[in-house]
Amino acid sequence: EFLRSKVAFPPKADNRFTIAVHIRRGRSYDSPCTAKMQHGYLRYLPNSHYQRLIDVAMRPGARVVIYSHAPSVEDFDDFRKRGYEVHIDEDVGEAWKTMVSSDVLIMSRSMFTLIPALVHKGRVLYTPFWEKPIDSWDVASNELLKATNEELDELKGQLGCGTE
Repeated sequence: EFLRSKVAFPPKADNRFTIAVHIRRGRSYDSPCTAKMQHGYLRYLPNSHYQRLIDVAMRPGARVVIYSHAPSVEDFDDFRKRGYEVHIDEDVGEAWKTMVSSDVLIMSRSMFTLIPALVHKGRVLYTPFWEKPIDSWDVASNELLKATNEELDELKGQLGCGTE
C-alpha cells in the first residue's frame, strides 16, 4: 500500500473494462528451444497460456491490450483475429501506463511486469516464477499450469527441439 500511495496513476485511455497482458519475447533466449531454466522456471510461456488467462478474466466488451517484443517464435495473429490490440516493441512508459491503469494485469515471467504489478490497484493474474506473488494476486491454477506444460512440450516438438 505504501508504494501504491506514492504513484501518480494515469487515467485510463479507454473506459471499457481493460485487460493488459505482457508476453515476454524478443530475445534470442526467449524461445522454448533456447530458454534456460531460471530458479526452476522456464521464462517462455506459449501464447495459449496467455489466452487461457485472458479467458479467466474476460468480460463481454472487454478491451484486451497485449504488449510484447520481436522476434517471437509464435506470431500474434490469433490474438489480432480476436480483436485484441497487439503492441510490439512499444515504448515502456506507454506499456506501463496501460498496465497500471488496467482492470486486470496478466503478468509474464519477467521483471518487466513485476514493477507495474506491485502498484496495480486491480486484479493481477500471476504465473509462478522466481519472484513470488504478493497476497492479493491471483495465482494461475495447477490445472492451467499442467495444460501450459503440455502445450509447451508440443510446441517444442513442432519446432524440432524436443522436450526436456
